Amino acid sequence: MKPLNKISLTEQAAEAIKRWILTNHFQVGERLPAERQLCETLGISRNVLREALGVLVGQNIVTKGPGT
Repeated sequence: MKPLNKISLTEQAAEAIKRWILTNHFQVGERLPAERQLCETLGISRNVLREALGVLVGQNIVTKGPGT
């Protein structure tokens, strides 16, 4: 059996968002674009986006505040 090396869509989305944050020079506390815009840009569903953002919260890359 070969080892699994496929990256889940959630992980791919999290990496894409992380690169996007770094290349667009977001400042601490600056908000990301709306979910709808991120979904359209990345070509993913809102569920996948929310999971990816959860991964980034776990990595302390982004924070989730009230109403976000």
